[in-house]
Amino acid sequence: MTTSRSISVIIPTLNEEETIREVVTLARAHPQVCEVLVVDDKSVDATVARAREVEATVITSTKLGKGASMRDGLLVSTGEIIVFLDADITNYRSDIIESLTGPIRDGHGARGAPVPGPGHRPAGLREVPGGIGPGVRPLPRGDAARRRPVARRGL
Repeated sequence: MTTSRSISVIIPTLNEEETIREVVTLARAHPQVCEVLVVDDKSVDATVARAREVEATVITSTKLGKGASMRDGLLVSTGEIIVFLDADITNYRSDIIESLTGPIRDGHGARGAPVPGPGHRPAGLREVPGGIGPGVRPLPRGDAARRRPVARRGL
């Protein structure tokens, strides 16, 4: 099991001033998270300021949508494992990062799996067409984890 701080958390945002602090704080609480990247898609509210208040690194995306923001975050991230979280979900389980990354860190594969939580509908979920590259397709809810070589494939 990896014990160093080796997880990058990428949170694509667009006008999420009401929820971004809670999601960033949750991500920063995991001891192996080395960075939390908020990839802002040119919000017109206080999303960027609120993310910086809780010490997230903020980059501005190309305003081409969530998939492009996820890719932009991936390109600047430095962690061995990449976690994507949605900025507007405030009922993530407190162990979401551990649940997503544990199987990867324990050597059981290159990808974590989305973890059902309150309001999550596992039946009938489909991958989003286009995704962020071959083999890296976010589910509609967005939370997922990948080991860096798998995440970078196709970029």
